[in-house]
Amino acid sequence: MAISQMKMMHTLIQANVNTDGLTPDEIEYEYNRYMLNSAPQPQPQPASDVDESPTAHYKEPQQPPATDVDDLAQLLLTSGLDAFKQATQAHIDNLTPIKTGVDHIRTRTITVDENGDEVETKPHDIHFQGLEPLGPLLGVDQLSNTVLVPVANDARRAPNLDYDFQPFFDAGSLEPIAAMLRIEENTWLYGQKATGKTTFVQEIAARTDRPFFRIQHSKSMEPQDLIGQLQIPNGHSIWCDGLLLQAIRTPYAIILFDEPTVNPMACEMYQTMLDERYIDVPLTGERVYIAEGVNFFAADNTNGHGDETGMYDGTMTVNTAFLDRFKIKIEVGYMSFASEAALLEKKGLNSGQAFMMAKYAAAIRDSDEISEPISLRRLLAFTSLVVADVDHDVAMQCAIFSHVRHAQDQEAYRQIAAATLTNIHSI
Repeated sequence: MAISQMKMMHTLIQANVNTDGLTPDEIEYEYNRYMLNSAPQPQPQPASDVDESPTAHYKEPQQPPATDVDDLAQLLLTSGLDAFKQATQAHIDNLTPIKTGVDHIRTRTITVDENGDEVETKPHDIHFQGLEPLGPLLGVDQLSNTVLVPVANDARRAPNLDYDFQPFFDAGSLEPIAAMLRIEENTWLYGQKATGKTTFVQEIAARTDRPFFRIQHSKSMEPQDLIGQLQIPNGHSIWCDGLLLQAIRTPYAIILFDEPTVNPMACEMYQTMLDERYIDVPLTGERVYIAEGVNFFAADNTNGHGDETGMYDGTMTVNTAFLDRFKIKIEVGYMSFASEAALLEKKGLNSGQAFMMAKYAAAIRDSDEISEPISLRRLLAFTSLVVADVDHDVAMQCAIFSHVRHAQDQEAYRQIAAATLTNIHSI
């Protein structure tokens, strides 16, 4: 059975070999090098004991390069140290380091226990690493290097990085958001659907190595879904934290309330928590305090005062006292034409197709006759189908037209497509 990456790392850690930021191939390289250097070396024999027989200089045929760790181990046992060295070097020569292409993002840290097994990072292990400029983290050159945000050390539980992420906030909006992160205050983001509100908060967490919790609201949400509940496996009562309790117990977590206006009752519960920085759990009698460094965001289609467009069924006004717990509100619009075209090209469209689709989206959003503007999410869905060699007309129907709710809007979508996408098939 092959030696696992975790076992290799455990061996290296015990040998005080620095493994931070190593790729799997590099870990295997360091492991093989350590095993090679630590293997016992043959002792020279006295001259009188040298074998001068005709077979003394006979050499066994060279072994083919081993390609797996268990092959190398077996080779060491059966053919000796010299064959092991030769095969190991051949294996090392064939290794190709993996480059991420992102220099300012810290590498993920793997935690192993005393048995060499991977373990979950505990909340109390999370700590503040310092303040770093937000501009380089997000790739925003216009942002001053004096605009700093707190960075933690929990890259393992941070969201996955989106390497195609396109910052769409201007510097004037990013500065107050950064300030809220530093002073542990709350930010409300609002705007039409698929403008990137949730993605932005996720990227903040990913690029600052902070845990991320998204609480998606619905009308059917119950308090126990958020707080937790008692479970009785095998006749024993066990309390299980809900998502909200898990989140607020986690130091330096970024917690996103997604579409909170769908459930104003939940917002009333949050009000006390945001005000007093704790939650009382009636069933257990426990008072759970919000952990150090926790930040709250809200992402909604409205600013909390109701939907005046009629586009977002189910959204309601929420308690003004709850809204007051968010120090700032920022309206999020769609990406610029150039940024949207650049993103679609990154996702697989050629430059001509990306330009035409961005032009198509702009025409729909600028139309006074359309009540439901097209989202970036729909454009990305279309792009995915085209990249997968689906016919353009089929992709438009499945990814865009069929998602428009009103027949009048859908017809307008088709008419604008006929006017702006005339030769997209041939580009």
